[in-house]
Amino acid sequence: MIALLGQTVLDEIIHPDGSEEHRCGGAPIFAAHALSAAGIRGIVVTRGGDDELYTELNRRGLPVLMGPAEGTFISRLTLKAGGLRDQ
Repeated sequence: MIALLGQTVLDEIIHPDGSEEHRCGGAPIFAAHALSAAGIRGIVVTRGGDDELYTELNRRGLPVLMGPAEGTFISRLTLKAGGLRDQ
């Protein structure tokens, strides 16, 4: 089993049509997705977020150990027509 340590963030993506997507992001989360795809067991050790944010990881069989945090860092990305974006 591989432990993935790091800060978790809430990714907020605003699409050109105005629809919004919220998902769990950050380096340990992206690494966890890669491990899962390769069939390797792992655990994410992080701060911030909540159980709802980690639902997708839990569904893939990747447990999450959360430490105390005052809040969750939010990364907001606005996608525009023609492939432009504001971050």
